Amino acid sequence: MVFTVRLRLAKPRDLNFVVRGIREILAIEKKPATKKMLAERRRKARAAIRKREVLVAEGEAGEPGEPVGFLCFEVSRKTPFGVDYGPWSERFAWVSWSFVDAPRRGKGVGKALYAEFERECRRRGIKEVMLDVFEVNAKSRAFHEKLGFAPLLSIYSKKTR
Repeated sequence: MVFTVRLRLAKPRDLNFVVRGIREILAIEKKPATKKMLAERRRKARAAIRKREVLVAEGEAGEPGEPVGFLCFEVSRKTPFGVDYGPWSERFAWVSWSFVDAPRRGKGVGKALYAEFERECRRRGIKEVMLDVFEVNAKSRAFHEKLGFAPLLSIYSKKTR
């Protein structure tokens, strides 16, 4: 069953939903969500909403106005990988977070968010979209590959003793 949604830019009232979604993503990625980290994520989400860089999917009839998913992004020319290789060749959009409420997953909400995001990128003259997906999040990897995303870089990690 496909879930009907209305897509829009986020409003300040959506902040708590976005932060809740980020907490769920961090849990899936097995990253501890400290108070300090969540405060920083809240600050960044609030700034992204102000900059019009968060899309929200609202629920269908019976839940009008209630968010069921979101996609946060940032438009930049900074090197996207955290290492200073200099500026990227052209402006791109970096997807920071994308989230759909668990009961709505697999019903087209994420696909609709990404379709609207691509339209928004075209309106802004952005020709490339990038994101990262943690290896532990197999469902997210499969979803993004289904949308046409392909790996660009592998970052390896090792804990020191």
